[in-house]
Amino acid sequence: MRVLLRSAEGPNEGREGFVLELGGVEREVKPVFSYGWSRGHGPRAMVCKALNALEAYGHKQIEEGRPLEDVVLELAGEGTISGAILLVIVDLALSHGKPGDPILEDLVSSPEVLALDADRANHDKVDQISGGMLGSTWRQGPKTDHAIEADLANRRSRSLALHEKLSQLTLTKNENADQQIQTRLQAGVDRLGAWTDHHVDWSSPKFMASHAWRLVSLANYEQVEAKDENGDVQRVWVYTWPEGQAQWLQDQTADIQKEQNFLTHSTAIRIAMDKDSNDVRATAEHAEALLEATAEAVPSSKKDDLDPNDPWLCRVGAAAFMARFGSADQKKQCAGVLETVFTRALQEKTKTQTNLRYDVMSEPEALAIVGRLYLAADLGPIDQFAYLVEAVEAHPACAAAAFKNHTGALSAVDERVLRALVRIGLHGCVFTRSQHYEEAEDAFEIREQARMKKMADVIMAERDWLTGTKPEPDWFVPPDRRPRRASKGIVLGKQAPTSKTQPAEPRWPDFYFDDQTAVHWLKPLEHLSESRSIAIQCLLAANAACLIDANGPSGDGEDDHDIERVWPCALMRCGAVTAHTWSPEERETAIFTTLEALSDEAFLEAASAFLVGSDLHLIEGSGEDRAYLVGLRERLWQRLQRTAHWKRHLWSDRDGMEIHLKELISAFFMKLSYGFGDGQSYTGGLAEDALGPFLPILLLITETGAPCPTLALLYLDVLEVVAPALAEPAMVSVVEQWRVKAKDRFWREFGIGRRVLAIASKSPHLTNPAIWHSVIEAITASGVSVDEAFRQRVRESQI
Repeated sequence: MRVLLRSAEGPNEGREGFVLELGGVEREVKPVFSYGWSRGHGPRAMVCKALNALEAYGHKQIEEGRPLEDVVLELAGEGTISGAILLVIVDLALSHGKPGDPILEDLVSSPEVLALDADRANHDKVDQISGGMLGSTWRQGPKTDHAIEADLANRRSRSLALHEKLSQLTLTKNENADQQIQTRLQAGVDRLGAWTDHHVDWSSPKFMASHAWRLVSLANYEQVEAKDENGDVQRVWVYTWPEGQAQWLQDQTADIQKEQNFLTHSTAIRIAMDKDSNDVRATAEHAEALLEATAEAVPSSKKDDLDPNDPWLCRVGAAAFMARFGSADQKKQCAGVLETVFTRALQEKTKTQTNLRYDVMSEPEALAIVGRLYLAADLGPIDQFAYLVEAVEAHPACAAAAFKNHTGALSAVDERVLRALVRIGLHGCVFTRSQHYEEAEDAFEIREQARMKKMADVIMAERDWLTGTKPEPDWFVPPDRRPRRASKGIVLGKQAPTSKTQPAEPRWPDFYFDDQTAVHWLKPLEHLSESRSIAIQCLLAANAACLIDANGPSGDGEDDHDIERVWPCALMRCGAVTAHTWSPEERETAIFTTLEALSDEAFLEAASAFLVGSDLHLIEGSGEDRAYLVGLRERLWQRLQRTAHWKRHLWSDRDGMEIHLKELISAFFMKLSYGFGDGQSYTGGLAEDALGPFLPILLLITETGAPCPTLALLYLDVLEVVAPALAEPAMVSVVEQWRVKAKDRFWREFGIGRRVLAIASKSPHLTNPAIWHSVIEAITASGVSVDEAFRQRVRESQI
């Protein structure tokens, strides 16, 4: 143990220490920085484990009858005592020491040890409150150590400091022991000097010497009445602080309480403003008080992460809260303050990066935009546009977060204004490419001026439309992307081309598209009431050519992996919200024509987004809605069978499924695919007969790909949530295919045999007992046990 500590602590020369009288001998304690390593604060987990084992050994020895002093002196050894070993000794003394024990008296008589241990006790209390985040949780070892760790965590030393133990010794009224301790503490006061300051410093040996000297005198205590755990009134002893220190502690408590109230109310306000669906645990009066308390706050210097307690952030949050929840009189009274706060927040950019989290509560600009959204409810359409357009133009990411998280406020905004703001927000997602080292010095400025002029033209066009002087502008289309290079992969079974295709020369575009932010700008369109359907159709029509150009098949017929993924999938999810209200011709034009023209990989991703989005909106709806979802599957299944991914899957004998193919296949079976075998079904809570209409198309897909374990597991997931009377007829034909084509491990290793038997046994009627007899024989031969009652039922059904 000592060798391990010396290796971790390093040489002691030149390090600070102190002298401790222990067991009648003066010993040097050095180094002191290792005091606390047994709590997980050391440089290596091995050191913490070794110290814990040493402490557990000491507890065991004492509990078996060995004197505390003998155990402590054995652990201390000879010569210098390490700070890490000293804490083990203190733990043993606090847990087992009694009045009159020499070791305990030695420890409480040392101001240096008292100061060290006061800091340790504070860490232990915080560690308990936080669930071990300061040291114990993040360095947990194997399960075999948990019993020892739990035993040590419940020892008295984890909730008691040495100076608190000193008070207990004093109140036992052992005058002889008190006199000895007081004499030694007086020597400490004489050596370090008396503490005359009014403030309290628990980490100072000088303070602890004077404080402990007072603690050991019963004259510094008074009896007061207090209720115990049972509610009975008892008279207890309470330490009386010196007047100056008592006032300082009182002031500190008041300041801490004030800061706590400020942080609590500010956090509650900003949490409420993060999303309009969040709980509201603050009032307009709290917001009014925060506005008054932060009257001098100004935007902080540019940094990527603002302090949650930043006064300016709290002020903007309080202003936004007042704009949302304040009464008419309150908003009228502080209208000037609110407008001043919002204007300054939107003028001064406080962070070097955009709102990459797309939240509201941590972004002053987003909070200011939310506040303006709620204040805009009292304005006319043209005034609403003028009030919000500058914020959308200057802070598109923050505005997207505000609009996305506060859809309730959008209902008070004129629909024409909202459509105009969405188009401007999408244009704001275009940013200028930086200057290349081979370009002229003013290349970036020229491009940036062109972008700003385009944005000014867009805003002017929207304003002209709102005033009725011009028609509605076209919907946003992303800028052209860099031309794709030809695929360099080798496709097995394909004849090599006779001539090489010249790869496209890379040309960096002048402008890039922030598709991550643009995705959030589509959310407000889903909450339009009257013009939602036509707006989304126009958006999809405007982007159709762009999607096909970016994600269409390459010229040589090979599938290109260099495709746009975020924006096409977002458009399809947006279209899924309202596509069921369109006519078949409109749906074919807006959705399926585009999907048909995409490359295979792009089709799989976009179709999956569209199908999942449609399911999530409609699967809990009426029978007509579910019939529409079945029709989508039948339409997409036609295109899926032509993809190279599906053809390769049929050709392969592997158990798994290519990740892009599995994403769409999982969507067919009403399951989100997260890759690497992870997924989540969204059929929970549906009636047993709700999924019946889906079974024919799902059975067709499963039979076509049989015997694929992935398809089998997906199909069984669906059959397990439908009525047994529907499940068994929809399973018998594909089960027969599995019996003929599948290997033994298909039934055994994937759990398919067990699940098939469980579904069939619940059915009130067996469609074809002869098939089930053959299936039972195949499952039994694979090593899976079959319930004898079901086997007998199949035999009887064959008679």
